[in-house]
Amino acid sequence: MIKVTADFLIDRRKRIWEKYQDIKRDERFVQAVCFEIINNKNLRQEIFNYPEKLIELAFNVVDKNKKLIPFFLNDVQHSFIDTLNKSIEDYEKGLITNISILILKGRQQGFTTLITAYQLARTITRHNFEGLTLADKSTNSEAIFQNKAKFIYNRLPECIKPTEKYNSKKQLLFEKLNSSWAVETASKEVGRSRTINFFHGSECAFWKDGISNIQASLGEAFTKDSIKIYETTANGFNDYRTMWRSGEHINCFYEWWLTQEYRLNFETKNRRTKFLNDIYRVNDWIHQRLKWLLEEKGLDENQLYWYYKKYNGYIEKELIKQEYPCTPEEAFIASGKCYFDKDVLIKYIDKLEQEKNYGVKKRGYFKYETKYNEKKHKQYIDGVEWVDDPTGPIRIFKEPEELIPYVLRWGYCWRR
Repeated sequence: MIKVTADFLIDRRKRIWEKYQDIKRDERFVQAVCFEIINNKNLRQEIFNYPEKLIELAFNVVDKNKKLIPFFLNDVQHSFIDTLNKSIEDYEKGLITNISILILKGRQQGFTTLITAYQLARTITRHNFEGLTLADKSTNSEAIFQNKAKFIYNRLPECIKPTEKYNSKKQLLFEKLNSSWAVETASKEVGRSRTINFFHGSECAFWKDGISNIQASLGEAFTKDSIKIYETTANGFNDYRTMWRSGEHINCFYEWWLTQEYRLNFETKNRRTKFLNDIYRVNDWIHQRLKWLLEEKGLDENQLYWYYKKYNGYIEKELIKQEYPCTPEEAFIASGKCYFDKDVLIKYIDKLEQEKNYGVKKRGYFKYETKYNEKKHKQYIDGVEWVDDPTGPIRIFKEPEELIPYVLRWGYCWRR
């Protein structure tokens, strides 16, 4: 007898969809799956432990071509779910004391849709659950709830929908489960008198009142084991970048090329040949960037061509760095106002990030011994000692060689 597991049924749903591409046939399969969930205790427990499995078992979504399809997670979404499950596991083992995840994203990688679906799955499978999503403005909060959450919920078979007590434009409340989920606009007054198990901050870098003020408003609303996810595109050097650099959160940055559909075939063989040759012959910004992506990041030619065509489609060319950043620092720098050359800064920061733990012989700081010269009335350095410290500000990649001269280059920045 075949053991009916969530993964087995998900695989069956994928096979049927790939073969027929028929939403009506998929609906009949989902109906059968939901009856199996009701009657199979082990399957219900599996979904309780891993709510993302309910998404692929029973949820539908509208794709970028406005076509209704089964909600199967893409590679980037699976990667994030792996990170989320690992953080939950680490919390339960006592390895971390707080589940707080930051997602820094590019355009249309599907994170808002995924987190919305995941929160809905938790809401309808748990007792005494309270979820909250905050968006940057009212139109976005309505779009998240109506176009994503309610759309998915309304298409579920009635047999697995919990008994509703309240169903409004921005809230679902299930009476027997005593579980609820609301979507609101971020403001200083939000979160009062709540006990929140799951929090989703959408486009939080653009919250009018700032992240710090919203966190102060939420106060003690979060439960100890609450899951907090802050996802956004970058918006310069603001509260979100401070959080990103703090080391207190689980940082998740997913480069645009991890999204499989971001690739493009060449129109002709001649176009392909010219494009690949131009990467090394033309010396403008976009071809330098393509060369860097090819040699440093290992992208293939179809990914490069997609990026090139996307770049050429913008009237304001700088938007490519903001909409499809290649590194976290590029996202922050490109979306803010910067006096210095952004490309140079991004290149050096990326190089430092790659090298910071590569080839480091030792890390620490210098401890200085000083003495006071009473005649000259000032202190002077009398000795220097190296102190090993894994968090120290100085990294040594190579020990100095005796009798070899070294030059310290000092740069000056002048303000006009």
